Amino acid sequence: MATAKRLIFLGFDKSPRCLFETITIPELKDGEILCKIRVAAICKSDLHTINGLRSQAVPSYLGHECVAEVVAHRRTCNKDLQVGQRIVFSICDSCGKCVTCLNGLPQKCTSLYKYGHERMLSMASTLSGAYSSHIILRAKTAVVAITEDLPDSVAAPINCSLATMVSAVSKIKHDTSKTVLIQGCGALGVYGCALLHDAGFSKIVCSDKIPTRLKLIRNFGGIGILAGEEQERLEPDSVDIIIEACGCKDVIDVGLSLLKTWWYIISFVGMVHPNSRLNLTAEKLIRKCLTITGDEYT
Repeated sequence: MATAKRLIFLGFDKSPRCLFETITIPELKDGEILCKIRVAAICKSDLHTINGLRSQAVPSYLGHECVAEVVAHRRTCNKDLQVGQRIVFSICDSCGKCVTCLNGLPQKCTSLYKYGHERMLSMASTLSGAYSSHIILRAKTAVVAITEDLPDSVAAPINCSLATMVSAVSKIKHDTSKTVLIQGCGALGVYGCALLHDAGFSKIVCSDKIPTRLKLIRNFGGIGILAGEEQERLEPDSVDIIIEACGCKDVIDVGLSLLKTWWYIISFVGMVHPNSRLNLTAEKLIRKCLTITGDEYT
């Protein structure tokens, strides 16, 4: 019988917090795909979970950003799917029939199953995290083949950080004359900057406290500003759109002081953790006629 190695997260307050174990790979059910993990990326949400900043039922499997290689499958709907093919897959396996799925929010499905987030119900539970040698994809999980010119290291974050920013940027009114401020130049910020630049936006200001990130952001069309210097470098009421991509609540007051009045928006994508209570009054929103959106695409 073929075996696989998987990482189990036992809990922030456990010692050890994680352990590896070897299990027998179960037989595939109709529609399932067995894949070998080629490379897995470390999402900030995984770090938050391991460090106790993000709650998750335990024991569980972590890891969701990855490139996988098809080993075997019992799927008939993907007629071009072949053994040996490199793929990425949707983090969320959704029913496609509930009210949230039918309204374009499959990531909020009433019977949602998320890779890298599921509680281990028994020691015989299947392979569902990317921090494993193999993973089994469910029958309704969307998969996309990767072209030969795309390296594993570039493709691994497609289903999480890139997908999140594609969703966030798609909600922005397409007026390339507008000024955008992206707060945070990690993976989310870099993807957001690249997407906006590709869409034709010419003034994309990006702030971060790490100078090397500010140098990197220039390669994607961004104007780098050291976090804390936004109010010195930018005029009040000079920013049309803000994308929070750093996970830090302290940046919001700075952003509000720079936002213009009217339909201009703040898009939250980074603060997916409990320490995110904002010092934000309804008066501020009303007086500036602001729109706030949250985006948890994955």
